[in-house]
Parts: sequence; C-alpha cells; structure tokens
Amino acid sequence: MKSIYHLANGNMVGGTARPPKFIFIFTICQLVCAQLGVPTGNLCASLNNCNAHGRCDTVTKTCTCYEGFGAPTDITTYRSPDCSLRTCPAGPSWGGIPTSTTKSHTKTECSDGGVCDRSTGMCRCYSGYEGSACQRSSCPNGCSGHGQCLSMRELAAEVSAFPLSPSTKYEGDVAATTWDQDRIHGCLCDSGWPVGLGAGESQLSQYFGPDCSRMHCPSGDDPMTAVDETDCEGVVAQVASAHAFQDSTAPIAPTYHRSRRRWLNEVLLSRPVKN
Repeated sequence: MKSIYHLANGNMVGGTARPPKFIFIFTICQLVCAQLGVPTGNLCASLNNCNAHGRCDTVTKTCTCYEGFGAPTDITTYRSPDCSLRTCPAGPSWGGIPTSTTKSHTKTECSDGGVCDRSTGMCRCYSGYEGSACQRSSCPNGCSGHGQCLSMRELAAEVSAFPLSPSTKYEGDVAATTWDQDRIHGCLCDSGWPVGLGAGESQLSQYFGPDCSRMHCPSGDDPMTAVDETDCEGVVAQVASAHAFQDSTAPIAPTYHRSRRRWLNEVLLSRPVKN
C-alpha cells in the first residue's frame, strides 16, 4: 500500500518507506512544546501569544495567565483571555453577602471600597478609604495635623483616648470574632495639657472634633472654691441643691452652673443659676 506524506514545504512524496526523519522530529517538538506550554505556530496568535504574561495551552489554544494578570489564584471580577489586563489587590469586603451565619466579609478586589485600574493593577479608592486594597478607612482631613490616625485596636489600648476608658486589647475571643479592629480608624487629638483622670489632668484634650480641627480653651482650678477642680479622683457628681443621691451626695453651692456635653465632646456652661 502506497503512503502519501505531506512535507512542510507543501510538496508530497509517496512510497512505502518510513516517513523522513524531520517529520518525526517536528512531531516530537510539537509534543514537547505542548507539555512545556510553549506557544508554537499560530496557536495563540489570536491572543497575542498571551502578551508575555501567561502560558499558551497549545491543545485548547487558551492562555493561563500569570499571577497579577488573571491567574486562577487571583481574586478578581474579570480575567482578560489574552492576559493583557492586570488584577488588583484584594481585602475583606466592606459589604458583601454573608456566606453563612458566622462568615461574612469575604475577600474581594479592592475590598469593594474602590475600583481596579487594570492598566496599572492599582486600586482607586472611594472617598473615605485608603490602602493598597482600599482596606482601611481614612481619617478626616488627616486629623488636621493635630492628632494621630489610629485603628480601633490602637485606640482601645490608649489610656488617654477619652471617652474610650479603660484601655483594653483585642485578643482571645475578641480578636477571633472581630474583622474591623485594624480597618476602622479615627483621630486621637493632640493636647497641650495632660489628659487623664489623675490630679492636674483633664478629660478634654486641647484639640477635638472628628478631624481635630477645633480647640478647647485652657481650664484650671477655681481659686474661689475650696476643692481642687483639677483633681477628679474620688469625686462624686453633685446633682441638685435640695436632693441627695442615695443619701450620700452633699448639696451643691447656692450658685452653680448647668452644663451639657454635645456630640463633639464640647462642654457648654450656662449662666450662674441661683437656688
């Protein structure tokens, strides 16, 4: 039986002898290249040979992209078939739908707090978010240069972060059941005087407000009273001139001020009130 062999140059040869050696060599090369994932011929030409950011599968004529360009391990909402577009960093989602009664905030691209710029592989965060994956909340106005931008974990450990008192730590069960201790941030405002509960300290820092842009006026001991208003240790709040709290609170002075605290931690004093 006569066999017809097709050569690479398009010519045909016939005969019963074995095919030329170069045909076997070409076939072996095809098999080896397929195993190594090396593009051959025009198999991935339509995909621009994976743009040098992936490996061409010569059997399926598809690209398996490298990490950062749509690899199977990348967390992304889109993978370009030719590996031409980048993916962005991922973090726990700020929203998302719970996957069970105990699991939520699964990792998403840019943490759902921004959009991915696929030309650079960098997240463009929405206002109020920051970080490579938009995984942190930002402090307003950078605390106006009068405070520190700290996480919930850091604020909880600060003894001077009033009204957060006493200091505590995220550890044990608390650390295992919270997801935002290192993500939610706020301003701890600076003060020109000591802040605390001890003698000579005040619970009100010099700078205050969500962005530390406001200032309290200095305060001190009233020389017209017998008590030291700068020492709050052991002092019980006096509530009325004619009433006593659980029969243990002494009457206040005949002339006093009413005060109230607003949401910005600002204390407002009334005019002197007479009994």
